[in-house]
Amino acid sequence: MGTAPRHLVLASRALGWGYFLAWSLSFYQQVVVNYRLRRTPLTGLSPHFLAYNFTGFLFYAIFVTATYAVQKRDGAAVSVDPNDIAFAVHALVITAVTMAQYVAYGGARALSYRPAPPLAWLHTYVLAALWTLAGLCVALAATRLIPWIASDSPSYRFSVVTYLGSAKIFITTLKYVPQAVHNASRRSTVGWSIGNILLDLLGGLMSLAQQALDAVIQGTADVFTGNVPKLLLALLSISFDIVFIVQHYVLYRGLPGDEHAPLLHTRPSGDLPVAI
Repeated sequence: MGTAPRHLVLASRALGWGYFLAWSLSFYQQVVVNYRLRRTPLTGLSPHFLAYNFTGFLFYAIFVTATYAVQKRDGAAVSVDPNDIAFAVHALVITAVTMAQYVAYGGARALSYRPAPPLAWLHTYVLAALWTLAGLCVALAATRLIPWIASDSPSYRFSVVTYLGSAKIFITTLKYVPQAVHNASRRSTVGWSIGNILLDLLGGLMSLAQQALDAVIQGTADVFTGNVPKLLLALLSISFDIVFIVQHYVLYRGLPGDEHAPLLHTRPSGDLPVAI
Protein backbone atom coordinates (compact mmCIF):
# COMPACT_ATOMS: atom_id res chain seq x y z
CA MET A 1 0.00 0.00 0.00
CA GLY A 2 3.04 2.28 0.30
CA THR A 3 3.16 3.17 -3.45
CA ALA A 4 -0.60 3.64 -3.78
CA PRO A 5 -2.15 7.11 -4.14
CA ARG A 6 -2.26 8.70 -0.72
CA HIS A 7 -5.96 9.55 -0.93
CA LEU A 8 -6.82 5.87 -1.50
CA VAL A 9 -4.69 4.77 1.43
CA LEU A 10 -6.35 7.37 3.67
CA ALA A 11 -9.80 6.30 2.44
CA SER A 12 -8.99 2.66 3.26
CA ARG A 13 -7.84 3.58 6.75
CA ALA A 14 -10.94 5.71 7.29
CA LEU A 15 -13.20 2.84 6.23
CA GLY A 16 -11.28 0.39 8.42
CA TRP A 17 -11.42 2.46 11.57
CA GLY A 18 -14.96 3.50 10.67
CA TYR A 19 -16.13 -0.12 10.66
CA PHE A 20 -14.17 -0.70 13.87
CA LEU A 21 -16.03 2.19 15.50
CA ALA A 22 -19.47 1.17 14.19
CA TRP A 23 -19.11 -2.49 15.12
CA SER A 24 -17.56 -1.64 18.48
CA LEU A 25 -20.37 0.79 19.32
CA SER A 26 -22.89 -1.87 18.31
CA PHE A 27 -21.67 -4.02 21.21
CA TYR A 28 -22.08 -1.18 23.70
CA GLN A 29 -25.72 -0.78 22.67
CA GLN A 30 -26.48 -4.22 24.13
CA VAL A 31 -24.44 -3.50 27.25
CA VAL A 32 -26.53 -0.36 27.87
CA VAL A 33 -29.81 -2.21 27.27
CA ASN A 34 -28.73 -4.94 29.70
CA TYR A 35 -27.92 -2.34 32.36
CA ARG A 36 -31.30 -0.63 31.93
CA LEU A 37 -33.08 -3.96 32.37
CA ARG A 38 -30.84 -5.15 35.21
CA ARG A 39 -33.70 -5.33 37.75
CA THR A 40 -35.45 -8.00 35.70
CA PRO A 41 -34.00 -11.25 34.28
CA LEU A 42 -32.41 -10.74 30.86
CA THR A 43 -34.83 -13.00 29.02
CA GLY A 44 -34.40 -11.03 25.78
CA LEU A 45 -30.90 -12.39 25.23
CA SER A 46 -30.12 -15.84 23.90
CA PRO A 47 -27.34 -17.52 25.93
CA HIS A 48 -26.34 -19.49 22.85
CA PHE A 49 -25.91 -16.25 20.91
CA LEU A 50 -23.50 -15.04 23.62
CA ALA A 51 -21.60 -18.33 23.63
CA TYR A 52 -21.29 -18.30 19.83
CA ASN A 53 -20.11 -14.68 19.96
CA PHE A 54 -17.41 -15.36 22.55
CA THR A 55 -16.15 -18.48 20.79
CA GLY A 56 -16.20 -16.82 17.37
CA PHE A 57 -14.35 -13.69 18.39
CA LEU A 58 -11.73 -15.64 20.34
CA PHE A 59 -11.05 -17.77 17.25
CA TYR A 60 -11.14 -14.70 14.97
CA ALA A 61 -8.74 -12.71 17.16
CA ILE A 62 -6.20 -15.52 16.96
CA PHE A 63 -6.76 -15.89 13.20
CA VAL A 64 -6.27 -12.22 12.26
CA THR A 65 -3.30 -11.71 14.60
CA ALA A 66 -1.45 -14.77 13.29
CA THR A 67 -2.29 -14.00 9.64
CA TYR A 68 -1.14 -10.38 9.96
CA ALA A 69 2.15 -11.41 11.57
CA VAL A 70 2.95 -14.01 8.89
CA GLN A 71 2.01 -11.75 5.96
CA LYS A 72 4.22 -8.98 7.33
CA ARG A 73 7.08 -11.41 7.87
CA ASP A 74 6.82 -12.90 4.37
CA GLY A 75 6.17 -9.63 2.53
CA ALA A 76 2.94 -11.03 1.07
CA ALA A 77 -0.15 -9.04 0.11
CA VAL A 78 -1.55 -7.80 3.41
CA SER A 79 -5.18 -8.88 3.76
CA VAL A 80 -5.40 -8.10 7.48
CA ASP A 81 -5.31 -4.49 8.65
CA PRO A 82 -4.44 -3.31 12.17
CA ASN A 83 -8.07 -2.27 12.65
CA ASP A 84 -9.09 -5.92 12.04
CA ILE A 85 -7.00 -7.01 15.02
CA ALA A 86 -8.24 -4.13 17.16
CA PHE A 87 -11.85 -4.99 16.35
CA ALA A 88 -11.49 -8.72 17.09
CA VAL A 89 -9.79 -8.18 20.46
CA HIS A 90 -12.17 -5.40 21.48
CA ALA A 91 -15.22 -7.49 20.48
CA LEU A 92 -13.93 -10.40 22.53
CA VAL A 93 -13.58 -8.22 25.64
CA ILE A 94 -17.03 -6.62 25.28
CA THR A 95 -18.64 -10.01 24.67
CA ALA A 96 -17.08 -11.24 27.92
CA VAL A 97 -18.58 -8.20 29.68
CA THR A 98 -22.01 -8.95 28.16
CA MET A 99 -21.79 -12.57 29.34
CA ALA A 100 -20.94 -11.35 32.85
CA GLN A 101 -24.01 -9.09 32.75
CA TYR A 102 -26.18 -12.01 31.65
CA VAL A 103 -25.10 -14.01 34.69
CA ALA A 104 -25.14 -11.08 37.16
CA TYR A 105 -28.56 -9.79 36.07
CA GLY A 106 -30.36 -13.11 36.37
CA GLY A 107 -30.45 -14.32 32.77
CA ALA A 108 -28.91 -17.66 33.70
CA ARG A 109 -31.29 -18.14 36.66
CA ALA A 110 -34.29 -17.42 34.44
CA LEU A 111 -33.39 -20.43 32.29
CA SER A 112 -34.44 -22.74 35.14
CA TYR A 113 -38.09 -21.69 34.98
CA ARG A 114 -38.45 -20.92 31.27
CA PRO A 115 -39.13 -23.51 28.54
CA ALA A 116 -35.97 -24.24 26.60
CA PRO A 117 -35.85 -22.45 23.22
CA PRO A 118 -36.29 -24.65 20.15
CA LEU A 119 -33.14 -26.62 19.25
CA ALA A 120 -31.29 -25.41 22.37
CA TRP A 121 -29.70 -28.84 22.74
CA LEU A 122 -28.39 -28.66 19.17
CA HIS A 123 -26.58 -25.36 19.77
CA THR A 124 -25.00 -26.80 22.92
CA TYR A 125 -23.65 -29.79 20.96
CA VAL A 126 -22.40 -27.54 18.15
CA LEU A 127 -20.46 -25.37 20.61
CA ALA A 128 -18.98 -28.45 22.27
CA ALA A 129 -17.94 -29.81 18.86
CA LEU A 130 -16.28 -26.52 17.86
CA TRP A 131 -14.15 -26.47 21.01
CA THR A 132 -13.35 -30.19 20.75
CA LEU A 133 -12.14 -29.77 17.16
CA ALA A 134 -10.06 -26.75 18.18
CA GLY A 135 -8.41 -28.82 20.90
CA LEU A 136 -7.79 -31.65 18.42
CA CYS A 137 -6.14 -29.25 15.95
CA VAL A 138 -3.87 -27.89 18.68
CA ALA A 139 -2.92 -31.45 19.68
CA LEU A 140 -2.13 -32.35 16.05
CA ALA A 141 -0.02 -29.21 15.63
CA ALA A 142 1.83 -29.90 18.88
CA THR A 143 2.80 -33.31 17.50
CA ARG A 144 3.70 -31.72 14.11
CA LEU A 145 1.05 -33.59 12.17
CA ILE A 146 -0.38 -30.30 10.91
CA PRO A 147 1.18 -26.80 10.90
CA TRP A 148 0.11 -24.00 13.21
CA ILE A 149 -0.43 -21.74 10.20
CA ALA A 150 -0.95 -22.69 6.54
CA SER A 151 1.65 -22.25 3.79
CA ASP A 152 1.49 -22.30 -0.03
CA SER A 153 2.44 -25.98 -0.06
CA PRO A 154 -0.56 -28.22 -0.92
CA SER A 155 0.44 -30.47 1.98
CA TYR A 156 0.13 -27.61 4.47
CA ARG A 157 -3.01 -25.78 3.36
CA PHE A 158 -4.89 -26.87 6.49
CA SER A 159 -3.63 -25.62 9.84
CA VAL A 160 -4.77 -24.59 13.30
CA VAL A 161 -5.22 -21.00 12.13
CA THR A 162 -7.13 -22.17 9.04
CA TYR A 163 -9.52 -24.09 11.28
CA LEU A 164 -10.06 -21.08 13.55
CA GLY A 165 -10.87 -18.85 10.58
CA SER A 166 -13.23 -21.44 9.09
CA ALA A 167 -14.90 -21.97 12.46
CA LYS A 168 -15.49 -18.22 12.74
CA ILE A 169 -17.31 -18.25 9.38
CA PHE A 170 -19.42 -21.20 10.54
CA ILE A 171 -20.19 -19.51 13.87
CA THR A 172 -21.20 -16.26 12.19
CA THR A 173 -23.62 -18.23 10.04
CA LEU A 174 -25.14 -19.93 13.09
CA LYS A 175 -24.90 -17.40 15.90
CA TYR A 176 -27.73 -15.15 14.72
CA VAL A 177 -30.13 -18.05 14.22
CA PRO A 178 -30.95 -18.64 17.93
CA GLN A 179 -31.57 -14.91 18.45
CA ALA A 180 -33.84 -14.69 15.39
CA VAL A 181 -35.75 -17.79 16.57
CA HIS A 182 -35.83 -16.38 20.12
CA ASN A 183 -37.40 -13.14 18.85
CA ALA A 184 -39.89 -15.06 16.73
CA SER A 185 -40.95 -17.39 19.57
CA ARG A 186 -41.56 -14.36 21.84
CA ARG A 187 -43.05 -12.31 18.96
CA SER A 188 -41.08 -9.41 20.37
CA THR A 189 -37.68 -7.73 20.19
CA VAL A 190 -37.82 -6.41 23.78
CA GLY A 191 -34.36 -6.66 25.36
CA TRP A 192 -32.66 -6.90 21.95
CA SER A 193 -31.04 -3.64 20.89
CA ILE A 194 -32.07 -2.47 17.42
CA GLY A 195 -29.33 0.16 17.72
CA ASN A 196 -26.91 -2.75 17.82
CA ILE A 197 -28.26 -4.00 14.49
CA LEU A 198 -28.19 -0.63 12.71
CA LEU A 199 -24.58 -0.06 13.72
CA ASP A 200 -23.72 -3.64 12.78
CA LEU A 201 -25.17 -3.05 9.31
CA LEU A 202 -23.12 0.14 8.88
CA GLY A 203 -19.97 -1.65 10.04
CA GLY A 204 -20.55 -4.53 7.64
CA LEU A 205 -20.90 -2.19 4.67
CA MET A 206 -17.74 -0.26 5.62
CA SER A 207 -15.73 -3.47 6.17
CA LEU A 208 -16.75 -4.73 2.74
CA ALA A 209 -15.85 -1.39 1.18
CA GLN A 210 -12.40 -1.42 2.81
CA GLN A 211 -11.57 -4.85 1.41
CA ALA A 212 -12.68 -3.79 -2.07
CA LEU A 213 -10.57 -0.63 -1.88
CA ASP A 214 -7.54 -2.56 -0.57
CA ALA A 215 -7.86 -4.94 -3.54
CA VAL A 216 -7.76 -1.94 -5.89
CA ILE A 217 -4.79 -0.40 -4.07
CA GLN A 218 -2.75 -3.62 -4.05
CA GLY A 219 -3.91 -4.71 -7.50
CA THR A 220 -4.74 -8.23 -6.38
CA ALA A 221 -7.76 -10.25 -5.26
CA ASP A 222 -5.50 -11.88 -2.65
CA VAL A 223 -6.90 -9.29 -0.25
CA PHE A 224 -10.17 -11.24 -0.35
CA THR A 225 -8.77 -14.78 -0.50
CA GLY A 226 -6.19 -14.05 2.20
CA ASN A 227 -8.88 -13.02 4.67
CA VAL A 228 -12.02 -14.89 3.69
CA PRO A 229 -13.44 -14.71 7.24
CA LYS A 230 -13.49 -10.89 7.07
CA LEU A 231 -15.30 -10.97 3.72
CA LEU A 232 -17.92 -13.50 4.82
CA LEU A 233 -18.27 -11.87 8.24
CA ALA A 234 -19.38 -8.66 6.53
CA LEU A 235 -21.72 -10.40 4.07
CA LEU A 236 -23.36 -12.61 6.69
CA SER A 237 -23.73 -9.78 9.20
CA ILE A 238 -25.44 -7.60 6.58
CA SER A 239 -27.82 -10.44 5.67
CA PHE A 240 -28.91 -11.17 9.23
CA ASP A 241 -29.11 -7.48 10.11
CA ILE A 242 -31.78 -7.17 7.43
CA VAL A 243 -33.69 -10.05 9.08
CA PHE A 244 -33.59 -8.33 12.49
CA ILE A 245 -34.62 -4.98 11.01
CA VAL A 246 -37.66 -6.63 9.41
CA GLN A 247 -38.52 -8.32 12.73
CA HIS A 248 -38.26 -5.07 14.68
CA TYR A 249 -39.87 -2.59 12.31
CA VAL A 250 -42.30 -4.79 10.35
CA LEU A 251 -43.22 -8.16 11.86
CA TYR A 252 -43.40 -7.20 15.55
CA ARG A 253 -44.01 -3.48 15.26
CA GLY A 254 -46.74 -2.44 17.71
CA LEU A 255 -46.32 -5.63 19.74
CA PRO A 256 -44.89 -5.42 23.27
CA GLY A 257 -42.43 -2.54 22.91
CA ASP A 258 -38.80 -2.22 22.03
CA GLU A 259 -35.73 -1.75 24.16
CA HIS A 260 -36.84 1.79 25.09
CA ALA A 261 -40.31 0.78 26.28
CA PRO A 262 -41.20 0.41 29.98
CA LEU A 263 -41.77 -3.15 31.07
CA LEU A 264 -45.38 -2.35 32.04
CA HIS A 265 -47.85 -0.21 30.10
CA THR A 266 -51.40 0.92 30.73
CA ARG A 267 -53.46 -0.72 28.02
CA PRO A 268 -56.42 1.46 27.06
CA SER A 269 -59.45 -0.38 25.68
CA GLY A 270 -57.68 -3.69 26.10
CA ASP A 271 -55.20 -2.96 23.31
CA LEU A 272 -51.72 -4.40 23.31
CA PRO A 273 -48.92 -2.14 24.60
CA VAL A 274 -47.67 0.25 21.94
CA ALA A 275 -43.95 0.50 21.24
CA ILE A 276 -42.31 3.79 22.14
